[in-house]
Amino acid sequence: MSSFRELVRQLKEPKNQAWRNFIGVRNIEKVPAHSCLSNFRAKVSNELFYAILFDLITQALKLKDFLLPMLTGIDSRPIWANVS
Repeated sequence: MSSFRELVRQLKEPKNQAWRNFIGVRNIEKVPAHSCLSNFRAKVSNELFYAILFDLITQALKLKDFLLPMLTGIDSRPIWANVS
């Protein structure tokens, strides 16, 4: 994913309903504008971003078999899931 504009474009595609469900935006019309995402990124410091990220990882590690730490990696690519 190279930009928030591209992310918004992909979220508006009907085939990406699972991704919208994952982030809590079930309706295509309610996908946030790229400017909202950019403003959010500008207001969140690196320290706050990593604090949130590590808190989420800590919560996930507490769930049995949710993560296998020896196989887990984090980068900026989108997560795709097959859900029914």
